[in-house]
Amino acid sequence: VVKQWSVLAPNAEIVNLYGQTEATLAQLYRRNVQGTTSYPIPVGMARPGIEVTMNDDGSGMGEVFLAAETPSLGMLASTSDSVHQIVPIPSPLPTGDLGYFTGNGELVVVGRVGNDIKYGGRRISFHEFVNAVEELPEVLQCVVADRDGPHVFVATDCVDSLHATIQGLGRQFNLPRFLLHLQP
Repeated sequence: VVKQWSVLAPNAEIVNLYGQTEATLAQLYRRNVQGTTSYPIPVGMARPGIEVTMNDDGSGMGEVFLAAETPSLGMLASTSDSVHQIVPIPSPLPTGDLGYFTGNGELVVVGRVGNDIKYGGRRISFHEFVNAVEELPEVLQCVVADRDGPHVFVATDCVDSLHATIQGLGRQFNLPRFLLHLQP
C-alpha cells in the first residue's frame, strides 16, 4: 500500500497510524513511511500520554495492550432489551493484535490473537457463535473469515436444514449480517 501511495503522491508525507478499534484516535504513529525499505513497517511510537505494553511469553512477541493517562468513560452498548448503557473499557485495553517491539522501541503488528474480526469500526468476536454452531449435531466444523465483511463457513452433513438455524444464532449473539456458506 505504501508503495502504491508513494507512486500516486510522490511528494506527500505518508504517516502510519495505529489505534484500537474501539476508539477513533491514533495512539501510535510513524512519519515518512514512504522511504521504508524493510517490511513489515512498524506502526511507530506511542503519542504522549499513551502506554503500550505486551504480554510477551518470552518469544519477544505478544498481544498489544494500550493504556491512556486520560481514558474514555466507556463504549455505548445496547442490552438485549435495546436499552443503551455505557460499558467501561478495561485499562490497559487488550487490542487483540499480535506484535513486537523493534530495537528502537517501535511497535510492529504482525497479526491477530484469537478469532475477532474488525468490521464497521467495531471489534466483533465470533467465538461463542462458532461454539454454538459447532454444538449442532449436523455440523462438523465452523470457521469465520473476514473477506470484505464476515463470512461463515460451515462443514455439514445436512445442508438443507441449517441455514435458518445458523442465521438465528447470529441474531441471538447480536452479530452483524454475514454471508453463510454451507459446505457438504
